[in-house]
Amino acid sequence: MAELHDASKSAGHLIEVREDGSALRNDGVELSPAGQNPWYVLATVYGEPRNPLDADVIAKNRRIWNGWACAGKSPEERAALAKKVDLPVEELADLTEVERQAIEDAFAARLGGAIPVPDNNQYIDMSEIHFSNTVVLEKWIFNAAASFHSASFSGFAYFGSASFGVAAEFSDQMFDGQTVFTGTKFLGAVPKFYQRDFHQDTEFTTDPDLWPTITAENANESKRAYTRLRKVMNELQNPDDEHFFFRQEMECKRHLENWWNRWPIHLFKWFSGYGHSITRPVAWLAGSVVVGGSVIGSYLRTNGTTGNASIWEGVGVSFANTFPFLGFGRNMHPNFFEKAPAWLDAFSGAQSIFGVILLFFVGLALRNRFRIK
Repeated sequence: MAELHDASKSAGHLIEVREDGSALRNDGVELSPAGQNPWYVLATVYGEPRNPLDADVIAKNRRIWNGWACAGKSPEERAALAKKVDLPVEELADLTEVERQAIEDAFAARLGGAIPVPDNNQYIDMSEIHFSNTVVLEKWIFNAAASFHSASFSGFAYFGSASFGVAAEFSDQMFDGQTVFTGTKFLGAVPKFYQRDFHQDTEFTTDPDLWPTITAENANESKRAYTRLRKVMNELQNPDDEHFFFRQEMECKRHLENWWNRWPIHLFKWFSGYGHSITRPVAWLAGSVVVGGSVIGSYLRTNGTTGNASIWEGVGVSFANTFPFLGFGRNMHPNFFEKAPAWLDAFSGAQSIFGVILLFFVGLALRNRFRIK
């Protein structure tokens, strides 16, 4: 491990930022200015936005990037991508001659014409650079793998509603300003944020549909990435997002365990949504009362109780079985179990155990929903 210039600071802390935008990290690693990176030049052909509200510059830059990224795509593919990022399909059309010339002019002015415009199927490499200004990549389409490894973001970083179709690498270094990944679609792989420090005001999307489908093939790698994100949210004191990433972890684990260890995870999901759902255990409790009432009511009907009395008495006994700690059992047909067959005793006991477990899941969900870190 490299020797630190200042032992009291993290390895990624910037100890020097130069006028040209380059920077020196605490561990001695040099970061190039973002303005000298060909992919960032391509992303800011019309200049860097002065702030997140610089809508005109952001829109023109996005049009250039998405037109470049979607070159060679079929009309159907463009329409699907446009829907993903909620943009008119026209914004993903082939670049015009004027737009192509704007790219050439930007590369000539900022890079001296020495570096060609990258192909859109190339690995997008924005690693080991210093973003000294606001970065807004809202609704940007990344059709190739993208790396921001060891990239330092000194200002506001906005990736809202962007679409990463392959891998996204953000490990190492830090976000010094507000960071937004709200609505961002990570469709190819779970992004990696190992050894990266985050600003306190960091947002991630918690819609599972915007994260990659978990399979047996990607579960192991995905679980490690989700574990890191869960720990980040714990450090940022964000319990809601922390629990989301915990649920994603459990989904990965469900694919990794053998069948014997997998079934408790399945049950945990079915009955409680991994400890997040209030509706599921309440619905199962209601189902226990209704099904139990039907079974017990049928038994009572065959043993002399007639009409609606058997139904309501069956529901009452079933309710008492499901919530035994309430003490209703002694009021609901007190002599019921004296003549009940063994199978009905066993059924009632199972109801009581099931009810206690489900009530625990209700309490767990309430605790996870309303806890204060």
